Amino acid sequence: MDTSWKKLLTFSLPITFIGIAEMLTTLIDMLWVRYFIKDSTALAAIRVSFSYTMLIEAIVVGFASAMLIYISQNFSSGNKNGANDALRTTVGVIIIFGLISGAIGLLLLGFLGDMFGATDTTINYAQNYLRPLLFGFFFIIMNNFLLILPRYFEKIKVVYYALAILIVTNIIVTPLLMYFFEKANYSLIIAAGFGTLISNLFSLLYLSWLLFFKDYLDLNINKNYLIPNMSFKLMKRNFSFIFSQVFNSLTFSISTFLYMIILSYYPEEAFNVFAVASYIFMLGGVFVQNFSFSLLPLVSRLKGEGELTEIKKIVRNMVKVVVVYSIAVVGILYILRDNISEFMAQTETAYYFVRFIEIYSIPWILGNISMIYIFLYSGSGDAKASMYLIISNMYAIVILSLLFLPNMYDDLVIGVFFALAIVQILTLINSYALYLTGRWKRNHIIESEEVT
Repeated sequence: MDTSWKKLLTFSLPITFIGIAEMLTTLIDMLWVRYFIKDSTALAAIRVSFSYTMLIEAIVVGFASAMLIYISQNFSSGNKNGANDALRTTVGVIIIFGLISGAIGLLLLGFLGDMFGATDTTINYAQNYLRPLLFGFFFIIMNNFLLILPRYFEKIKVVYYALAILIVTNIIVTPLLMYFFEKANYSLIIAAGFGTLISNLFSLLYLSWLLFFKDYLDLNINKNYLIPNMSFKLMKRNFSFIFSQVFNSLTFSISTFLYMIILSYYPEEAFNVFAVASYIFMLGGVFVQNFSFSLLPLVSRLKGEGELTEIKKIVRNMVKVVVVYSIAVVGILYILRDNISEFMAQTETAYYFVRFIEIYSIPWILGNISMIYIFLYSGSGDAKASMYLIISNMYAIVILSLLFLPNMYDDLVIGVFFALAIVQILTLINSYALYLTGRWKRNHIIESEEVT
């Protein structure tokens, strides 16, 4: 077997399966909400909720991404002391920011109704679902980070166990809470939020015990890492790259948030259909997203080892896999579009639900391919190129298209669907054009480090 295929399969597939398992936790919530509440507005509210939490979490996600890339490149190139200092700094920042971000999220929760043009029912569902999640937001952020950390050191088994705990707990706890809340005449969607929080807490306890008390990764990690202790010198030295990743993450989240805000001011059918249907495509694309995401640790490691030719081969093979997989998903969605619309949409929106699948499917394939080039540049450590892709793809293309293109159609709802499709096409063109420049081949991080 070609070495690039071997590396791709042995490194990417475990991460991809992990991503699919993580996505199941969201699907569990949506299925239980659909079963107990029986209102597509509640499903749309969960989509709004995720946009809100992503916005709050964006800073710490960007910081953690930058530090993990730094850790991986330096660990692979021999600078193990620097990598270990960066790891402790990362944990410290996440602990502090996790506590602060949840409090800020709760304080700003009342502004949801002012920002979105969605119905009062949708906003009310979203606020109730978010309250328990934001109350324990530190546990969710920390758990998400510890689920990612072992992947950069190819210690995948522990992540499988943690995800099994997360999923099984969510499957059992969420319906039980919703049942008892229903009997007590409390909000059912609040119960769904508590179920997600509790399942994250169980997973976090397991990972913390294994990583910080048992040093499962063999990185000299211990329980003292749970006491914030940060190297500001390290952060200052890598400020430009850290800032670029934080900026990219924040920009991505703001753009996703604005996506929902802009669409909420179009006809209600467009908003509700996109909120639910986009999740179905997200579910179908979780393989692609996590398969592409594996380029971050993989490129980081190969850049540290100077294997640029191998990176190029892996990118080419990834494109082949993504194209074949995406075509298969689109085929299934197209064949089952009527059945899916009957289950996920109310009668008045079923027609538009089917039309969205028909219009958006093929461009969605192109958007999936673009993710490969986006993650390539993030993993390469090229701050400027990474920032360019986020700004152009998530602001210039997305927002301008959504603001102007729908008004060119007689049916405004259909116009929104075509605008969303055109966004995917332009994103691929923009991302591939940057890839052809070859900027990703340059060293941007390890060349300034003293290897010890």
